[in-house]
Amino acid sequence: MGDPTLAKAAASVLAKVAATLPDDREQHLLHAISQVYRPDPRHTPDNIDAIRKACWQERALFIHYADKAKAPTERKVLPLAVMYTQGALTLLAWCCLREAFRMFRLERISHLETTGASFRPRRASLLRDYLAELGRRQLTTT
Repeated sequence: MGDPTLAKAAASVLAKVAATLPDDREQHLLHAISQVYRPDPRHTPDNIDAIRKACWQERALFIHYADKAKAPTERKVLPLAVMYTQGALTLLAWCCLREAFRMFRLERISHLETTGASFRPRRASLLRDYLAELGRRQLTTT
């Protein structure tokens, strides 16, 4: 169910938190966790670990991607984060072709290669720029 790497990390964090609690509080925590809403199982794309690694290592990717109309495209991207949006795993990246932030649904990436090119230390500043851009968009839509 879901992303196995993320699920393993979450289970590790839960075990560490539970271990610090008195027995009665640990029981409350485990009961609360068991009551959390769990969406339907979703398919996790095979490329998620490579994409997540490229984000953390700040390595550019070359991707083969199909857009919404299924038109193929190839892009060099600077991967910033993997996130869940509208029920799909999505890569937030700086697109070198468009020179703008773009979202790429992971299931539409048919092939990827790490270019070996590092964009360190730009990831943090790119994420700040993206958040600022989101803030500007919200101001113009409200």
